[in-house]
Amino acid sequence: EILAAPRAESIFRELKDRYSDRFIIIDSPPLLTGADALILTGHADAVLLVVEAERTTKNDLLRMRELLGDKPVVGSILTKFRP
Repeated sequence: EILAAPRAESIFRELKDRYSDRFIIIDSPPLLTGADALILTGHADAVLLVVEAERTTKNDLLRMRELLGDKPVVGSILTKFRP
């Protein structure tokens, strides 16, 4: 509720206006575990996915793509990889 509130919208808009020449990175909970991350993507210009090795499945990735719709994905980070 807090992230979807008008005050949150105002804060994100102010960050974009005040720091228009910088990247603002918002670390959120996993996209598939709740609504917070999806709400935050509404304030973002693009998304960077963090993918956990041996845990994130192909179906998880397909579901994330579906949830993100047309939101640009600028890349991904693979964590917990063991060579």
